[in-house]
Amino acid sequence: MIFGRLGRLWPIVVMGAGLCFVVPPFMSRGKRGLGALFIPGLPVLTTGAILFLASVFNAWGIWEWLWPMLIISLAMGFVFAAIYMRNIWLLIPAGIIVGNGLLFTFYAITDWWRLWAILWPLEPLWIGSVVLFTLWLAGQGDRGRQVARHLARTAIRPLAITIPIVVVLGAIFG
Repeated sequence: MIFGRLGRLWPIVVMGAGLCFVVPPFMSRGKRGLGALFIPGLPVLTTGAILFLASVFNAWGIWEWLWPMLIISLAMGFVFAAIYMRNIWLLIPAGIIVGNGLLFTFYAITDWWRLWAILWPLEPLWIGSVVLFTLWLAGQGDRGRQVARHLARTAIRPLAITIPIVVVLGAIFG
């Protein structure tokens, strides 16, 4: 190897690219439109983190069960954007994407893909529920916006701890 062990640190470049998206909203608090940068930034940052783990520990097999974290990080990007931009409508794609991410996480960890034949009706039910709930929130005026902000902030915690849980379960079952 040309760089020895340092050659395994190349994913830091990908993580740096993710940070280039995620940092500007924090640097310019008054510009709400910059919150949209969370949407591409968090998946790129997550990709870099998974690449870093795989490279440093030479465990490229972790992609088998960690790939759904990219979907969940996209949902987190929408949640952060919804909070930062104060846009309740971003909860619709966030809710739909997190539902898919959680289903794919379940399948990737357990390898029970055959259950999709039974569980596929959850998809349209979930989408309908997310849309109806967001419409209901929007119709509540200021109270709805307060509830939406509270839900978005509450959703961040479980989404943020999903990655370590998936890593532990993947280590056990993978």
